[in-house]
Amino acid sequence: MARTWAITGPAKTALTNGVGEAAFTVTSQTATPMRGLIRIIPEGNATQEMFKVVGESTLDWGANETKQVTVQIDSKGAAVGSYVYSFAVVSETDPSELSDRISSSFDVTAAPVKKPFPVGALIGAIVAVLVIGGVIAFFLTRGGFEVPNLEGKSSQEAGELLDQEGLIVSKERTLDVDSEEAPGTVLGSEPPAGTKVDEGAEISLIVAALEVEDLSGLDALTARTQLEEFGLTVAPDVSASSDTFAEGLVAGQVPPPGPNGGDTITLTVSTGPETGAAIFLPNVVGQTLDAARALLRTADPTCEPNCVGEIYTQTIFDISVPSGTVRLQIPSSTVAFEPGNDISLQVTTVNWGWGIGDDICAFCDVVIDQ
Repeated sequence: MARTWAITGPAKTALTNGVGEAAFTVTSQTATPMRGLIRIIPEGNATQEMFKVVGESTLDWGANETKQVTVQIDSKGAAVGSYVYSFAVVSETDPSELSDRISSSFDVTAAPVKKPFPVGALIGAIVAVLVIGGVIAFFLTRGGFEVPNLEGKSSQEAGELLDQEGLIVSKERTLDVDSEEAPGTVLGSEPPAGTKVDEGAEISLIVAALEVEDLSGLDALTARTQLEEFGLTVAPDVSASSDTFAEGLVAGQVPPPGPNGGDTITLTVSTGPETGAAIFLPNVVGQTLDAARALLRTADPTCEPNCVGEIYTQTIFDISVPSGTVRLQIPSSTVAFEPGNDISLQVTTVNWGWGIGDDICAFCDVVIDQ
């Protein structure tokens, strides 16, 4: 059965505080206008209440038109674990025209357990800091330049002010991820404001930071939106092929995941695997025809939604195995296969003659299956 829609979307959605969004791209595969119904199908422990389609759930497509559909996910109150769901589009006029559904998932993680505050260690650290600070202050107060107050300024503004004062910004910074200030805001300096230092002394900034998670696998637009909402600057995307992430998903980020003190983030967005990259199909001999079709179409994650083009089947009389069993596949699983090419399967029947008893007949002509 010919597909009515082609669907692409994220394999996994990263949630922030239990919520997130997954963006799916739906393209009409027909030459005539179609109306489709968006359906979210929970699997396993997932429930329908976790999902909400942004905007209308009934959409009209023009011939070969592409639309983007966003699904909001809210897992608050759900148990820790991995949840799976399917995104599908159904023809309003002919519900049997169900496109290849796209499976996606998200993880619900436990809140981090706060460790008891080490009071003893803190007191020892304070004493050590006071002693060291006193020694440093003794030497620094002998200089002729005073460290200006940099609190509340951006890192760039602080650098410009220090330059005007004849001082240098140290490349080493202290990042404070517990601060409620915007990332990149200067909270203080070391030595602190008012300290006398020599000309050209290096001043280390204490900067508010945000813990940035690994964005790999997120839709590029969703990742960019999340970063900008947290006050971070995002540079234009960089495109690169990827054997791991589908087209349009984040394949990398610079700087890498971790504390970010207002540094501009550059996302590397996957263009999919390199064109013409060969794969090896699974061995489906001995499988039922339906199982073989499913395995072949999803043989490799780099060639979604389908790894093969047309699946041709031909029946042959054989009473040694159950009817409908794959006896031969061409090409075999040991031969490099170009994604999108066709494949032929030889399927058994236990009936002799044309259409006797079973819907598979002996020595039938080739049937195109899609």
